[in-house]
Amino acid sequence: MVGMTLPYARTYNEAILYIRLRPCRCGETEARWHDLLTAVDGRPARYFTANCEGCGQPRGFTIAMPEDAKQMPDAVYGDGDEPSRVIDPGEWLGIADLYGERAAEVLVAGDLDTDAINVVYYALSARVAAFDEILRFLADGDVVPEWMFQSITGRAVYEASPERFSRASLLAERGALRDNLERFVRDVAEGGND
Repeated sequence: MVGMTLPYARTYNEAILYIRLRPCRCGETEARWHDLLTAVDGRPARYFTANCEGCGQPRGFTIAMPEDAKQMPDAVYGDGDEPSRVIDPGEWLGIADLYGERAAEVLVAGDLDTDAINVVYYALSARVAAFDEILRFLADGDVVPEWMFQSITGRAVYEASPERFSRASLLAERGALRDNLERFVRDVAEGGND
């Protein structure tokens, strides 16, 4: 592994999300990941391994990351103002949209027990967190620069809706998502979803 350029995740949660965005050859994204602290070229890294839940094939990823990175229960992917180096802004928007679909799916099913409430809360929180990640790519600009969309998925999201990547659009959408999350929390606290 000497001289190998590894993907760099800022947090444990970002590493797991990065892995989930790279499905197995069979298309499955789910696996029970185990990790081992290691070092590559003197830099801390983690080796993640699992068997695919779809086809059973072994999978593995080595990701550079801070040595003290721990899994967090909250939807927190970044640390500080630095944008992601492994997930581009288009992928983050796709993630936000997928979490929105997941929340809607659970809400439409009705009968919100504690587990369902937790799923919806996490999905709505993760949507807001994904927008926070996209905003990090703006720096002082008014629009996310086109060259930052480097993955096939991220590029496709950008080309489908480039207008969503302006500062004004991102802030407006993030504000609406934050309001939606707060409304959900209020409704649950008031017992509207027993």
